[in-house]
Amino acid sequence: FVLTGTLESMQRSEAASLIRERGGTIVDAVGKNTDFLIAGANPGFNKIQGANALGIIIINENDFRKMLGAIKRSKPASAPVQQDFFR
Repeated sequence: FVLTGTLESMQRSEAASLIRERGGTIVDAVGKNTDFLIAGANPGFNKIQGANALGIIIINENDFRKMLGAIKRSKPASAPVQQDFFR
């Protein structure tokens, strides 16, 4: 995951923590291994352009919050994960 722009309902650090709790990884720049770009208000042009060029899925804050609701926090290592958007 890469974050860009200002999130209205949470701080970026909170969004990053929520992603990590679910087994995801946060990086600063869009690259070939990026699965999602979360775009808040006033997103960075270079990140949007890079995501478009690489075919990365761009989601808004509302879509991100829906995704969070669909995926529970990571289970203990011994329990199987049913579906994981965050890997």
